Amino acid sequence: MVLNQMLRANVTPDLITFNTLVDGLCKEGKVSKAHGVVKLMMQSGIEPNVITYNSLMDEYCLHNQVHQARGIFNLMVSKGCTPTVVTYSILIHCYCKRKRIDEAMRLLDEMPCKGLMPDDFAYSSLIRGLCKAKGPWAAHKFFKDLCASGYSPSVVVYSVLIDGFCKHSCLDMALDLFHEMQKNLLKPHLIVYNTLIDGIFRAGKVKDAKELFSRLSIEGLHPDVCT
Repeated sequence: MVLNQMLRANVTPDLITFNTLVDGLCKEGKVSKAHGVVKLMMQSGIEPNVITYNSLMDEYCLHNQVHQARGIFNLMVSKGCTPTVVTYSILIHCYCKRKRIDEAMRLLDEMPCKGLMPDDFAYSSLIRGLCKAKGPWAAHKFFKDLCASGYSPSVVVYSVLIDGFCKHSCLDMALDLFHEMQKNLLKPHLIVYNTLIDGIFRAGKVKDAKELFSRLSIEGLHPDVCT
């Protein structure tokens, strides 16, 4: 291991080195070893920072281990490490994957109290979670409430909601959102077109799907394997 080689060479790892190792181990799914590195860095007198904790939380979220992710969140707060927008977004995403929408919403409501503004990742996670847990219309209500509060949705947020309506065979609403985003001067990306083409095709409207497909070249987009 790189860390052992550094120690044998009397090279003292710094915070950046430790964080790089923790992140790398987490990405390889070796979270127990990552915890070992965190323990070693603390023994070396280096306190983990928000990047360290985010790496651990993200790995737990990837494997739907929401209890462990929440434990890391609580630990960092108890250590006096201030969570960032990324920290909250990771945990919100984790709760939404498990359809624990109420807990995700509480975190979202907590963010402004901490001086943090939720990002598109947090909103997208909630919209996707609402679509799966309560249906696309519940997600749409949340979306409209956000817009009414002054939020300007991005292409990513629109695409998640469009996908939710397509998956529930609500094509008219999906197309309404597609046209709405264009009206708001947002250019749909290929994922949005793929989602709509797939939904329309599954509904048996082959001609409409082909017409939408023909617009790709007009919009300067190139079909991929999903198209």
